[in-house]
Amino acid sequence: MKPSDHDDEERWRQQLAQLGPEAVRTAFHHGYVTEGHYRVNISGVDWPAPTKAFIESWLREQSNAVADLETRRYRAGLVIGIIGMVAAVIAAICSALPYLRH
Repeated sequence: MKPSDHDDEERWRQQLAQLGPEAVRTAFHHGYVTEGHYRVNISGVDWPAPTKAFIESWLREQSNAVADLETRRYRAGLVIGIIGMVAAVIAAICSALPYLRH
């Protein structure tokens, strides 16, 4: 990978992030083939335009990030629910203790 390739990829990442995954996905599906290469005209992305493989990879990264966030939220909710249930059981036992002693 040439240094300019890395610079291009960083620039593309920033520009695609500003547009958002939905806008990029829409533009990507309206691409065209010329000179044997798949081209995507995305308003706001400078030339040279990102390659098909780069855009596919970027969209996959975005989807994975959303899935990871949803998984973390689910797990956090599950942990909070379990802690709440344990607290409720402890409270029930504590409130029943005076009646169990007799």
